[in-house]
Amino acid sequence: MDSTLIAFERAIKEEGVKPYLVKLLFLSVVYILAARLGFSLSQNFDHITAIWPPSGIAMTALLLWGYHYWPSIFVGAFMINSLMGVSPSVATGIALGNTLEAVTAVFLVRRFILNGEILESITGSVMFVVLAPILSSIIAATVGAGSLVLSGVVVSANLGEAWITWWIGDLMGAFLIVPFIVAWRTQAYREALSGHVYEALALLLIVIMVSLLIFTQPPQSPESTLPFIYVLFPLIILAAVRFTQIGAVTAGMVIAISAIWGTLAGTGPYAYSDVTFHNLFALHFFLLIIMLTALVLSVAVYGRIRSEQAVIKQAGELNQAKIQAMRNMELRKDLQAQMNDATSKINAILADIIDGENSTKRTPPKAQSR
Repeated sequence: MDSTLIAFERAIKEEGVKPYLVKLLFLSVVYILAARLGFSLSQNFDHITAIWPPSGIAMTALLLWGYHYWPSIFVGAFMINSLMGVSPSVATGIALGNTLEAVTAVFLVRRFILNGEILESITGSVMFVVLAPILSSIIAATVGAGSLVLSGVVVSANLGEAWITWWIGDLMGAFLIVPFIVAWRTQAYREALSGHVYEALALLLIVIMVSLLIFTQPPQSPESTLPFIYVLFPLIILAAVRFTQIGAVTAGMVIAISAIWGTLAGTGPYAYSDVTFHNLFALHFFLLIIMLTALVLSVAVYGRIRSEQAVIKQAGELNQAKIQAMRNMELRKDLQAQMNDATSKINAILADIIDGENSTKRTPPKAQSR
């Protein structure tokens, strides 16, 4: 406990108290606004929604900024639930569950994924989906739904439906928001757009038009409308291949927004049932599959591109080393030639000296006069 507090204090001191407080307030405000958006989409329950963006915002904040921002999540969750009319004790329980969800998700990501890089490898991406959205959301769903049932806000007979709705909402919020923010925040991923902005905008426009066309159709039988959703697969795959992680998360976000909005409005392929919960459950399963496919494919393409760049870089370095080695050999030859020339001159000088001494010895001395 002491070590945790020391680490908490050290993180705040390193960042600065004032910047920390400003970001703390900013995160709480963003959390509340995202929660208001989530509650506006609620159907069967007033305090539970099938899409909960704050879960993704909370996980992203702790993943990028650190654990010491957990008070923002707790305060934001407590405030929004209090505004929704629940008692302070229930709001405290829900806020505790939401905070533990985000902290647990980030802990698992940093513990089992190298450097917490969720978009760098296929293994990391799949583990992120399993550890953060799927497993960690169980905590918030259990604590939150349990608090509502114990307080009488939700009847015990609806506990199962309330728990599943909460879990799916947090799951999809995390799955949509976290990769989206991480991808757009990372400079290496944004480089995929360099030189291809118009192509990216054209593809984005096509994805928007096709998504709206599919999910604004009047509800009909599943047999006549569900086949149209397969048109989205080649589009999001193309986005993943051409623009890697940026393309996958952006196209996926557009499809998700169009699909959720259309389904809640009673249009599109997944509005075939009178029970909105069943429609959203089927829709979320579809979104999970299509986005996971695109995300894994984009990471694989990004890995191949990095490998090619590494090979090209290594080839360039080897070529430079070869050129330098050849220059060194030529320089060595020049030095050897100069040394040979100098040696020859020295030998010649020594030979002249030796010849002079020999000639002096051979010359007889002059006779001395009497």
